[in-house]
Amino acid sequence: MKSSRRPKPEDCKDIARMIMELAVYEKMPDQVKISHKELERDGFGPNPFYQCLVAEKYFESNCHPTGHTKVGYALFFYTYSTWKGRTVYMEDLYVMPEYRGKGIGKALMATVAKEEASAYSLARCKLENLLNKSMRIRMTDGRTLVGLFLCTDRDCNVILGSAQEFLKSTDSFSQGEPRVLGLAMIPGHHVVSIEVESESLQTTTHGL
Repeated sequence: MKSSRRPKPEDCKDIARMIMELAVYEKMPDQVKISHKELERDGFGPNPFYQCLVAEKYFESNCHPTGHTKVGYALFFYTYSTWKGRTVYMEDLYVMPEYRGKGIGKALMATVAKEEASAYSLARCKLENLLNKSMRIRMTDGRTLVGLFLCTDRDCNVILGSAQEFLKSTDSFSQGEPRVLGLAMIPGHHVVSIEVESESLQTTTHGL
């Protein structure tokens, strides 16, 4: 039986073992400078530096002939693209040689892909709680759009209703008459910040 799950600190020895196995395969074992202690330190706590999945195989004796039940891992982390916004970067994908060709690597990759999708889902859920509230969205090109929040689409673009466009990003909006847009779709990767009535959802370059 095979499964994948988030690791526990006690799994770091197996992760470190498989990191070295991968380095040996790539003929660079001398490049590995970390041990299971650094993996424990950096992967657990309130602000982990990396995310990981481990693949397990259960045996009737609960033991692999070599003593291992962890047979693969995927190590990844969240990063940021100035072109595409939030991104999940997979650093390592490894399955022990005797378990390759059984779909374990494919399953690990699929789970990592879901992690990226869930990050966007969380953003959508947060915004959807603000239905019909007035939003002020500042854009990377200096424009500001103000209107009632209606929804987000599948790509996390924001849809505003009864929107007005201000060409200059100012707090008072006193410079010039705004352009009335009716409905407006704001690409998520063009958002600098979102302010919602009295609350603020400050963001980085990618608003969602």
